[in-house]
Amino acid sequence: MWYLCTECNYQTVKQKCYFQHLQQHEENYDPEDPPIKPEISKHKCLLCNYQTDKKTLLKAHEKIHSNTYEWKCTQCSYKSSRKNNLTQHTKSIHEKLRYHCDLCPYNTTRTNYLRDHVKFIHKST
Repeated sequence: MWYLCTECNYQTVKQKCYFQHLQQHEENYDPEDPPIKPEISKHKCLLCNYQTDKKTLLKAHEKIHSNTYEWKCTQCSYKSSRKNNLTQHTKSIHEKLRYHCDLCPYNTTRTNYLRDHVKFIHKST
């Protein structure tokens, strides 16, 4: 099942991602203060209401409070606390790398998004 945003062209197969995205359209949205997840998570940020089940994600998140970004793009001002985010940024923005669906015009910057697209949209094909 695909979740399609009515405010912009965002789409995802993950309900959690969809609801997180919708909050970006709210007037008082603050990306550094993500909503509390309904389930109880093991790792919680002491400076905001961010929660996760993965300790590594919490450590990466906590860096936004200190403005510590280890990974910086050499071609623009983008910076991240996670290496894989920088890698994805470079591929999609600077290398213009796109993965195209063989069955329709859909394209994306991530292989897992394309896999999910084919799985859920073209499942009968």
